[in-house]
This record gives sequence, structure tokens and C-alpha cells, in this order.
Amino acid sequence: MGMALCTIGLSLRYRTPVVVAWSTPGAALLTTVGITGWFDSLMKRVPSSIAAALLAGILFEIGIEIFHAAEHQTALVVVMFFVYLLGKCCVPRYAIPATLIAGIVMAGGLGLLDFSRFHV
Repeated sequence: MGMALCTIGLSLRYRTPVVVAWSTPGAALLTTVGITGWFDSLMKRVPSSIAAALLAGILFEIGIEIFHAAEHQTALVVVMFFVYLLGKCCVPRYAIPATLIAGIVMAGGLGLLDFSRFHV
């Protein structure tokens, strides 16, 4: 519950998607590092080219996964791609939520959603 509240609160506060996840030792470490200012001093020592390369590696992996998905779920990827492009042109603020909704609807239409493991 705490992770959900922190995620929602930080996302609303900074108006950008923020995901919070922790374990008890991880939370203690993050609190200690945040309070002492060690994280800021550590990040100032990391060259921006290294940080950019790390980000590029992550984004490259995500891009490759999109192409793998396109091999197996072509209709889903194509619909989401065009909804994103159309949304970016017409309503840029809502392009990402529209793409998410289109993906969920399309996945449901293709029978890709499996809720059998959810119990209420």
C-alpha cells in the first residue's frame, strides 16, 4: 500500500510517471542515501556520457522487444503505433494514455488478456 501511495503521490507532484518499489532493506538504504546527500555527490561524479550510455542500453533493449513483439503480435503493435502517431499529431498530451487504452482494447479483442489467475 505504501508503494502505491508513494507512486501516485510522486507522479501527481512531479507530473511525470514515477514508479516506486522497495523492500525493507532497500527502503532503509534509500532513506539513508537520500538524507545524507550521498546520492547527489555520487551522481555528480558519474560522467554524463556514461549515464547516457546506460540509458541508451536500456532504451535499445526496449526497442528490440518491440520488434520481437511485432513478429508475433503484428496487429497489436501496428494499431498501437498508429494510435500513438495520430495522438501525437492531434492531441499530444493524451498520446500515451490513448496508446495504452488502444493496446488494452486490442489485446482484449485478440484474446491476449488472461484474468484466470485473479481472484476477488
